[in-house]
Parts: sequence; C-alpha cells; structure tokens
Amino acid sequence: MICAKALEYIKSDNVEVIPIEKGRILESNKEAGDGVDIFTPNDKINLTEFQSHLARYAFAAGFVNGKLVLDVACIWGYGSRFLYDKGAKAVVGGDISTEAIKCAHKFWRRQGTEFVLLDATKLPFADNSFEAIVSLETIEHLSQYEDFLSECKRVLKEGGEFICSTPNKGFGISGILKTYPSHIHEFHLEEFQGLLSRFFIEVRLYGQDYWRKGEGQLWKIKFKIGSAIRQPFPKLYEIMEFFYKRFIRRDRYVQLSQIVDWDKILTEKYEPFPLVGSSPIPKQIIAVARK
Repeated sequence: MICAKALEYIKSDNVEVIPIEKGRILESNKEAGDGVDIFTPNDKINLTEFQSHLARYAFAAGFVNGKLVLDVACIWGYGSRFLYDKGAKAVVGGDISTEAIKCAHKFWRRQGTEFVLLDATKLPFADNSFEAIVSLETIEHLSQYEDFLSECKRVLKEGGEFICSTPNKGFGISGILKTYPSHIHEFHLEEFQGLLSRFFIEVRLYGQDYWRKGEGQLWKIKFKIGSAIRQPFPKLYEIMEFFYKRFIRRDRYVQLSQIVDWDKILTEKYEPFPLVGSSPIPKQIIAVARK
C-alpha cells in the first residue's frame, strides 16, 4: 500500500489509508513530465529564490506546532523536514513526481517525516486525518483546483488549518496574464479569497514581497521580451534570464550543504505581512484557512 510507512507516525490517530489508483498516479506523473527542479545538498541553488520559498515554510511553521501535518507537493522534501524541525509532531510529505520523492527519501527522511507518491486531487488518506495541511505553489499548476481544495478539506480535521500560497496574478501589473507558462490558472486576491471561502469557514490572507521602486517596470519589460523569444529562441531566453538574475536582480548562488543555519538566511524582505487596505500589492498570496 502506497502510504503504509506513513502510518508509522499516525497509528495513534487510527487513520486508514485509502488505496490510490496506480494507473491514475502513473498517468498524472507522465502528464507532469517529472519536470520539477530537484536539488540535493551538493547542488548549487539560487539563494534569492530559496530565501523566498523558505520564508513561506517558516511562516507555515507557526501553525503546525505539535500537529500531524500533510505537506502537499513537497517536491524534494526539505520543507517537510523544516516543518518537523520547527515543532510539528510528524509530517507526511507527498508529491506526484517520482524523482522528487526519491530525493526526499534519500536526503530529508528522518524519524518524524515520511514521503509518499500522491495525486493532489485524490489524496490517499481517510477523512479527518491531519491537523494541518501545507501546500505552497501547488494550486496554480492544477486544472482541477477545486478537487484539490475539496480533498484538502476532506482529510483535514475539524478546526484544522490549511496554509496555501500562490503567485498573485500579474503582480498587479496590467497586461500580464500568467507568471510562468507552467501555471495553468493564477488568481487575483479577491478571486483566491472567494474560492477558498467556498471550502473553509475562515480565510485570512497574507502577502509576501512586493515591487520596489523601478522593479516592476524592469520585470514587465523582461517578461514581454521573454514571452516573445522563449519558444523560438530558447538559448537566447536562457541567456537573458541569466543576465537578469545575475546583474539586475543580483541573485546569489550557494551550495545547499553550506547553509548550516537556515534561520540565519531568512530576511525581513520576504517576511509575510497581513493584507489590509493599505498593504502594497504582493507578489505572493498566502492564505490561512480553517475548516
């Protein structure tokens, strides 16, 4: 059974595992193309992007202390381990990518964490299994995003919290429809809040990062040029992305294993903030929804 090992950490909750259809997993995995970025501790990573993603996990960690947690679309698993280290009772990380789960098992699995292959729109767990669910940058990749939310609600216990993040559609810049071609559906703030409110009784929204002076216009120019050359001239697109990240955004690259204390790389720039009327337009939306 696909989630048998996960039961080591949730036997006390008397949770049954609902068998998942193997054919559906394989079909979905083929559609996904396993085209996710997989990192091992020996790989160099973009520190800027890692800091931003880690900050969302750090924010989510504030809601999981002492709880049994499901991390949906955990990719290579470091975030699931981070949640456990920050106080979760146990964390089950799941992803549709076989390569991601292999990496998670090899480098991030310890006592208190388990990783399983799963389909986010058909979770292989019984009703009311988890006390908290974390899913970062998942929903925009799904055409069946309502099924995803319905499944998260189903496996979440009464009173449990669902922490979900997604890019803010267009970052508030008119004329830009989607941030990345791999995103099937991105959401505006009001749309995202309305969608979650159909499934959960309480939804609080937070923002992360926003445009500083001049950044938005530069990004808009880069995005429009990139959209025009990405398909016909992929090599030229890669060169443009490299120069933008290295010399305009000034990204840094470090070996993951060289980051000894992850808390020390967290910066105030990426700390989420409550969304109120006077808030700047965020690049990322983070929702905390209660069942």
